[in-house]
Amino acid sequence: MTINNTKCAHCGTDFKSSNPRKIYCSKACKSRAYEQRNGIDAPRFLLGEKFEVIEKEISIKVPNPQYIIFQRNQEKLLVEIENLKKTIKEKHEEIAEQKNKIEEIWQMRIDLKVKLSLKSMCNNKIKILNTKLGEMEKQLKQKNLFFNLNNYFNKNTPKEIRQKQLKKIKVPVKKITKNSSKNEAIMTAEQLLNQNFKLLNLNGDFNDFLGAIAPNTFITITGPPGSGKSTLALKISESISEIGLVLYNSLEEGFGPTLQQRLNQLHITSPLIHICEKFTIDQIRQVLQKSDYAACIIDSINKIIEITPEAFESLRKEFPEVCFVIILQSNKDGSFKGSNEYAHNSDINIKAEAGKANTHKNRFHVFTEYQIF
Repeated sequence: MTINNTKCAHCGTDFKSSNPRKIYCSKACKSRAYEQRNGIDAPRFLLGEKFEVIEKEISIKVPNPQYIIFQRNQEKLLVEIENLKKTIKEKHEEIAEQKNKIEEIWQMRIDLKVKLSLKSMCNNKIKILNTKLGEMEKQLKQKNLFFNLNNYFNKNTPKEIRQKQLKKIKVPVKKITKNSSKNEAIMTAEQLLNQNFKLLNLNGDFNDFLGAIAPNTFITITGPPGSGKSTLALKISESISEIGLVLYNSLEEGFGPTLQQRLNQLHITSPLIHICEKFTIDQIRQVLQKSDYAACIIDSINKIIEITPEAFESLRKEFPEVCFVIILQSNKDGSFKGSNEYAHNSDINIKAEAGKANTHKNRFHVFTEYQIF
């Protein structure tokens, strides 16, 4: 069987085929060529699997420019060090040669004044050579120091970094069959059962407490003062930081000693938890737009003066892949301040009391208790 290399008559892609009469790389190209020639939709038998070209952001490994700079500096320094060592060796040989000359002069049968004059000339040369030698050895010491420093940074710099770029890929166009609905908001029970949903599996304690939650889960934490609401929010932050970036908006304590003490007590040192001080809803939006955050914690939402349940829901819709956790302050009678819409819209409602947390609403798991402290 002969395999021929052929160029597609429609898209120009190179492809291999054992059929010498085949001029299209796929049924999609064949049907589109038919549509262009005749100005009508291709018949059903030509449609087959249709494809469309989309741009997808992919992450690829590329050489790290910083590593390349360090590598070039290393090579350059190595050459300079070797040249300096060679020159220093030559200077040592010249000094030894001048010392030998002085011994030879004393053995010569010539006038004493001439001997002293020649000896003085040799000593002057030795003095000049020693001065140059000292400067060179000083340069060598500096270059060795730079070499060791550069070598340290070179070892701690990755050879490759990940870079995002857009790539054009072919994806099959969804077929609309007789039994399927044209409305994307409707699907059969079988289709729903076959859907793959992304879930966040938190660490052991929180997986038992909250279950595997969706990326856009909305969690509310309520409770009286001193019940452990902020401590619980920080623990949730640490758990989610094992998956991705977390933005913690500290409106109650800000950048103060009490928050520092709490972090020390909980041993929270993750660089993936980004703490901001008393940000407004617009500032939170700006930060979330700059990086791919997995969660946003607001402690507490009652401190944001301009916030409304509608504005908050708008923020959530704008960032559908972000898990939002908000703390609601409580009144003297135990009810929380602000609109009840926050609790109604939440997926999980946690009530903290005397260092214990209980779920009063959870779409992902059974109601359980968690010991905060």
